[in-house]
Amino acid sequence: MKYLIAGTGGVGGSIAGFLSLAGKDVTCIARGAHLQSIQTNGLKLKSDLKGEHTLRIPATTAEEFNGKADVIFVCVKGYSVDSIVELIKRAAHKDTVVIPI
Repeated sequence: MKYLIAGTGGVGGSIAGFLSLAGKDVTCIARGAHLQSIQTNGLKLKSDLKGEHTLRIPATTAEEFNGKADVIFVCVKGYSVDSIVELIKRAAHKDTVVIPI
């Protein structure tokens, strides 16, 4: 299964990190300096359950993502939902599960 995290902040980053640690195929959507940091330095996960990890997870902008996802986690703030509707339309297929967080 392919997982897409739309909004890789605190919540989305945690979901991406735990999925990645479990061996899942995860792609992160981010922007600006945060995107650049994930691409350059990896996603940093600090967890009481799993410890500290730096994970190399593919990350891109919503505009540049051109794949399909089986599960899309929508982890953006409410006022940003409109900005990712086109991403969800492009990334989803008929069986995609969209999970708003």
